[in-house]
Amino acid sequence: MTSALAMKPDPPAPDVAAEYTAAESAWRAISVQMRELRSDLERRRLARSLAGLSHIPERSKDLAASLSGLIAASQRSPIKAASDIEALEFDFAALQPRYVAAHEAFLVARTALSVQIAMTYRDRHMVATKKIVAAVDGLSLALEAERNIRAEFAAEAPEPTSQLLPDISRDLSQMDLSRWDSIAAVWARRVRNFGVTA
Repeated sequence: MTSALAMKPDPPAPDVAAEYTAAESAWRAISVQMRELRSDLERRRLARSLAGLSHIPERSKDLAASLSGLIAASQRSPIKAASDIEALEFDFAALQPRYVAAHEAFLVARTALSVQIAMTYRDRHMVATKKIVAAVDGLSLALEAERNIRAEFAAEAPEPTSQLLPDISRDLSQMDLSRWDSIAAVWARRVRNFGVTA
């Protein structure tokens, strides 16, 4: 018999998954456009700056070599070089709102798909969580029982402790639900806020 924890969830509905795939594809495509435009713009701006220098500094010679074609074009026709940069700046600015919209659409689609997938895991997660709650409850009760036995012994015997009754629960005191500030108690309050009970 297959347990509830082992069962695989149903796949997300095709429309939500398709919307996510389409939104992701559109955002990535426009991201590539933005990167290419930005790179081209930066290279042309650098080339124009270097073209205006009477002497290329030693530290900039490798950069100047990689931009030699653009530098030469800027020197031949600085007006056209400036016009090309202006056109790229216009294209980049015009693309910015589309990029923002595509990114927002991608985030919305991603959240919708994540929520839908999470819903398919919710029942299994609740079963597992309730098992944890029950285990913590059981451990806390066992710790209390162990402490009570030693307390009864201490009240009856001439010596309050015995090697035959070691303090097994001391190192697990943070798992004691009766202590308000214990890790277990803080955890239990957080779990209850999620609506989980044993």
